[in-house]
Amino acid sequence: MNEPNTLGRRIQEGRRTAGLSQEALGERLGVSRQAVSKWEADAAVPELENLIAMSRVFGVPVGVLLGVEEPGSLSERDMAAVEAVAARYEAARRMATGRQKLAALLGTGLLCVLLLAGAVSLWKRLGTMERRLDQLQFQVNSLPGRVYVQPPTAGGGESDSLLADHGSIITGFDPTAETVTLRVTAQPRERATGTTAQFTARLSDGRQLTVDGVLEGDLYTAEDWAVPMDREIQLSVSFTDGETIRTAPMETLDDCGPDCFQLKVEDCVWYSSWKSANPSQVWFKEVDLKLLGAENTAAAIAPTAVELCLYRNRETEPERVLPVREALELWERAGMVDMSFYSGYETSITLEKGDWVVAALRVTDNAGHTAWTYLGGARGTSDQEKPVEFLQYEAAVDWTPGAALPAD
Repeated sequence: MNEPNTLGRRIQEGRRTAGLSQEALGERLGVSRQAVSKWEADAAVPELENLIAMSRVFGVPVGVLLGVEEPGSLSERDMAAVEAVAARYEAARRMATGRQKLAALLGTGLLCVLLLAGAVSLWKRLGTMERRLDQLQFQVNSLPGRVYVQPPTAGGGESDSLLADHGSIITGFDPTAETVTLRVTAQPRERATGTTAQFTARLSDGRQLTVDGVLEGDLYTAEDWAVPMDREIQLSVSFTDGETIRTAPMETLDDCGPDCFQLKVEDCVWYSSWKSANPSQVWFKEVDLKLLGAENTAAAIAPTAVELCLYRNRETEPERVLPVREALELWERAGMVDMSFYSGYETSITLEKGDWVVAALRVTDNAGHTAWTYLGGARGTSDQEKPVEFLQYEAAVDWTPGAALPAD
């Protein structure tokens, strides 16, 4: 089967040509095996300094790794210039944040141009490489269902003696069916003719699922393997040569529970009060909101709607809906939402005796999942001095529309 010649594929080929395992390459670069596996799966793009380090280890130019240069097109002197640019780029990137980052990177870019004055052809190649990096990063960030699963660090034992390489990625997920789709691979150190492979996924409740591996070159692969979402999925592979069965543990997927693919409302407050001039009215005013990404960070889950809602009694549809447009704008800029005492969300609702209202945050994401966060409730009473009773939000973590008031 012909595989596309991606950056990850070129890194994998370079590593194997150099006779290195993922752990060994990670040690040479000062990164984890997780990072190396991520690059090879095209689930992340290495920083420029790591690309340069890999080019040294593999004995090829950076441009060859990126697919924009032919072998032998960069000299040692060119490589030294590239490394100088990378060092300044990385220093600016790490030291700056926000708008400072933009200014620092612009300043560093100007410095690099001055340093490389007279090397126009090299600078053009560097520009091509930078654009290629940006394109690769955009492609990774645009994969809505592609999630990399972390492999374990090297720990010795039978798996090291049986396996030369292994890995797993999540190629999709279904929040309704609560399943993840896996691509798993394993390469035995030694393989007899006729050897077969079977992958096993053991869930936290003891259930086990298996799938046969397909031999592609020296690598056994299972594609589109649907496995139930679970907080702990232990992967292993068994090789059978007709006489013996040898089993090797692989990685444990610990970020694949259903809640790992959902946005996290870390904090939300919709300030409310009542006024003696109109005691049966509840007023909702400013908003605090902190919304974070899914725990499985590569899942590319993003909000499509963030709304403040008021539900009367046990109605399933809200009586008031206030879209929090600033939240979507903040997410677009920063990949998270952190709002403190934002105004513009004032509304009120009148409560008669026995009526009650629930204030909730409704968040819908690009995977089609909708979640509600209970923010508080109020009930109309017969008390002339205090006709509204407020309820604490801690009482209803799992509230959904149509449910009873938490205090009932």
